[in-house]
This record gives sequence, structure tokens and C-alpha cells, in this order.
Amino acid sequence: MEDTKKEKVKNDTLRTIHSMVSVVKQNKKVSVEYMKIYEKEQMLREIGFEEGRSDMLVQLVSTKLEKQKTVRIIAEELEQDEGIIQKIIEKLKSEK
Repeated sequence: MEDTKKEKVKNDTLRTIHSMVSVVKQNKKVSVEYMKIYEKEQMLREIGFEEGRSDMLVQLVSTKLEKQKTVRIIAEELEQDEGIIQKIIEKLKSEK
């Protein structure tokens, strides 16, 4: 909604959102607090994404090791550095 005048709001959900946005815009303290919360949520999403990606990589390496693939082959197939793959393998072995 480009024009955020109260008269342009068509339904109750948008009216509620518009009201909250207006409060945030008018109160600097609330605005700053909102931005802090927003930034924290973004950071947590990014961390979660990276952790999920890392877990997936470990799972893929484990599967490829079970198929008797070498570090070099695994690195090529997963488009990762051999050093990273080696560290994952060492971690997997230490967990056994």
C-alpha cells in the first residue's frame, strides 16, 4: 500500500497493521526498539539457515563416505574445498 493514509485502509487486518505502523513511526523509542528486534530476527534466521546448510553438508558427506568415496571425489561432487570435507570427516569419526 503506497498511500498509507488511514482513509485508504479497506479491512480490519490492514487497519490494525496501519495503526501499529503509525505508533512506531510516531514514537522514536518504539521505532528504535522495533529495529533492534527486526535485526535480531534477521540474524537468527541467517544463523538458522547456515546451521541447516551445515547439517545438510555433514549428512551428504556421511552418505558419500558410506559409498566409499574419497575426500577428493566428495569435494568435487559437493563443490566444496577438500579441507572442509576432511574436517567434516574428522568430526564424523570423532562422533562414532
